[in-house]
Amino acid sequence: MKPKKEAASGPEQALRQIALGFPDTAEGVACEGTAVESATFSSGKKTFLFMRVFDGLYTLRLKLTGSREEAAALSAKEPGRYRIGSQGWATITFREDEDPRLAILEKWIGESHGAVAGQPARAKARTGPRSTRSPGKQKVR
Repeated sequence: MKPKKEAASGPEQALRQIALGFPDTAEGVACEGTAVESATFSSGKKTFLFMRVFDGLYTLRLKLTGSREEAAALSAKEPGRYRIGSQGWATITFREDEDPRLAILEKWIGESHGAVAGQPARAKARTGPRSTRSPGKQKVR
């Protein structure tokens, strides 16, 4: 079932403003026309936040690095609200009548932006040929 397109309000608008506050960020759509259609927030070609609002239920997906332990602790306390995957992708779910905990979400969205959108800059610093030899087998001249 496709989500209804409604004017953003409340937490949805606040989360959009937080995400769009980062430099070079654009909003898009993932899986358009499907049951899992989500708003995406990307910097360059890297998406750092997926947000789905359907029937009063918010689902956010973002990448955590430094806050993974915090998210895991919250997941242990509230497993229906927080889930953290092995690669650091966290899923946060809440109903529109619940406190979205914007302070935590704002911190995590910023962390996700840095983790995902910051990767191309780090990768460019490592350009050049990579050796396929193991460090212990160096060529002697």
